Amino acid sequence: MATQLLGPCLPAGRRVIRDDGEYERIAKYIRDNPANWNGDRFNR
Repeated sequence: MATQLLGPCLPAGRRVIRDDGEYERIAKYIRDNPANWNGDRFNR
């Protein structure tokens, strides 16, 4: 079973941030992503 090999899964939408670079990429995505919503076909 996959969970035996990989360990327990995190709840949906959660992730482990492993270093400062990953933190910065995620923070930038959170800051900048709303600017893309007007052109998003799923945001109607």
